[in-house]
Amino acid sequence: MTFKVGDRVRCITDADDNEETRNRLGTVRVVGPVWITVEFDENVNGHAGGGWHIEYGHAWDCRPEDLELERPTGVTHGAGSIGEFFKKLEAQACTSGYCSLQSS
Repeated sequence: MTFKVGDRVRCITDADDNEETRNRLGTVRVVGPVWITVEFDENVNGHAGGGWHIEYGHAWDCRPEDLELERPTGVTHGAGSIGEFFKKLEAQACTSGYCSLQSS
């Protein structure tokens, strides 16, 4: 999986043997070729992010396989929800005068 700066993530492992990172939420601050620096919401006995103005103890370098994207609250997935999303999007576009979506 590819991550970008600003992504909200959950650490799903003990990243680099730090048990404090497991199941913690944070924000991606730096994406490097091997490591991703995450600013965790809580102190994970980490570091300060190497000059990225992160509160000391809240930064940790993780590998991509340690992380998963965190879905915003209220977002669901499943067969029906994507179709419903596009129906709402089409309705909003049509009522705004930008009805370019066509149903077949």
